[in-house]
Amino acid sequence: MIVPSQVYVKANISMLPDVTKSAIDKALFFNDSHDKHDKCLWCGHEEHDKKACPARNAVCNYCSSKGQDFGFCSNTPWSRYEATSCAWLSQSSFQASWKYNNGRYLCPSTLLSYQASFRLGLVKFTVCEISKDIQGTYPSLFTGLGKLETEYYIKIDRTVEPYSVTTPRRVPLPLISSVKAELDQFQSLDVMMPVQESTPWCAPIVVVPKSNSRVCICVDLTRLSRVVQRERHIIPSVDHVLGQMSGAQVFTKLDANSGLHQMALSRRSQMLTTFITPFGRFAYKRISFGVSSGPEYFQREMSHNLEGLDGTECLMDDIVIFSRDQVEHDIRVRATMEKLTALGITLNKEKCEFSKSRIEFVGQIVGRNGITASPNKISAISTMPPPKDIHELRRFMGMVNH
Repeated sequence: MIVPSQVYVKANISMLPDVTKSAIDKALFFNDSHDKHDKCLWCGHEEHDKKACPARNAVCNYCSSKGQDFGFCSNTPWSRYEATSCAWLSQSSFQASWKYNNGRYLCPSTLLSYQASFRLGLVKFTVCEISKDIQGTYPSLFTGLGKLETEYYIKIDRTVEPYSVTTPRRVPLPLISSVKAELDQFQSLDVMMPVQESTPWCAPIVVVPKSNSRVCICVDLTRLSRVVQRERHIIPSVDHVLGQMSGAQVFTKLDANSGLHQMALSRRSQMLTTFITPFGRFAYKRISFGVSSGPEYFQREMSHNLEGLDGTECLMDDIVIFSRDQVEHDIRVRATMEKLTALGITLNKEKCEFSKSRIEFVGQIVGRNGITASPNKISAISTMPPPKDIHELRRFMGMVNH
């Protein structure tokens, strides 16, 4: 289990008049790792014959293991914290901090369980927010373009005659240099490669200018997509994903950097994506936008790899982590970040949001008070001019029904 590296505790013992400072200090700083040979590893008391141990037949309330006391269970998320400091704020309250340690049995049996202390309002756990130094903690997650180890093989109907063009579409002269720069960048990122051999499939391109003086190279893979055998993986509906977040109070949204481009293509599949430009022919080494089965495969792989992570939902390249409180949230965020690091996936830090009370997700505002429509989406509809012909009417109906 992934746990926070530091935990701070504030407690008020005014409701427990029989508890003394010495008892609290002893409970906080009891460290079995210092004298583990003098303590029973089952119950935590002085070393004695195991046959006479009171925890011999006990069942842990947390992990259901037989033969250990709950306070000394190594499976609980709080059993690996070692108290590092304690400061008394008044006669009835103190503040302490624990540091995570991989050793066993660092936290002893407490006067009350931490669940009971929570409910009575005696103890409040707060965790250092992981988002404060997220880039420093996981630098590889925000560097370059990631790549999954598995390769995708595009299955097509081999009985269909391949489609190939031999002449590139004309590109406006002011955009020529931008197209060349874009092709060079994709090659440096290992997304594209030049093609010299003969290929049965070859598609044209459409160049679309961007507002930042760059261009978007759109490969027209319409003919290829017609013969691609779909993965038929069901992409979760928006209603289903949003329904999982009921009762959540803290949210984090992660964005996979150029999602599809982090999925590698097999060598044979790469040749299917060949396209022609004024600078020669190129092919994709990663899944390209326009392959009809690409989004289904991407969703399947992401759902499979993130399966088992509590409070984590994925819809294409957006990953949402949600929790009931900050402590639980930081644990889940850390677990997800560790998983993504192991997979080799990278994130777009500009689009990531951490530990928010509300986030915008698939056109909806998701927060502590429920789900509402995004004001930007409402404004786009309310300010849209009235349709004047059948084409504008269809466009308006499409927007409203989306």
